This record gives sequence, C-alpha cells and structure tokens, in this order.
Amino acid sequence: MVSLLPSRFCVIFSVAHKQHHCRWKWRSCAGEGPSDECPEEYDAFLECTAAARALGFVPRSDWVGPLSLCLRAK
Repeated sequence: MVSLLPSRFCVIFSVAHKQHHCRWKWRSCAGEGPSDECPEEYDAFLECTAAARALGFVPRSDWVGPLSLCLRAK
C-alpha cells in the first residue's frame, strides 16, 4: 500500500519548560531507521513549524490547544 504521508513528514510536540509553561520541538517520522529531532526548543508553535519547514519537513501536530480543555470540562 502506498503511504499518503510526505516522505519528509514531521510532528510538532510540546515539552515541559518551568512551571506551567511549555516549549515546542519537532521530530521526523520516518518509517525506517532513526528519526531526526530538532536540538533546540522554540517558544512559539509557529517558530517551530517555520524551522521544520525551512529544513524541508512537512509539519503536523496532534496538539489541539485550548479546545481540548473545553471538551474535557463537559
């Protein structure tokens, strides 16, 4: 079966930083072999996305932001 994902696909994820804060990193999701991960952390989600795109990756994120907090409260 042919994969519909680009070969240079990566995910954006948050990492804990101090109390009640987070920073952003990206990691490639290659099917085989080791995955690439950015060495630095970014303050803003869009900065991380731009850095991944500059290296030729197509970013995706599973983070849904404040919407997830609203859905959990119901």
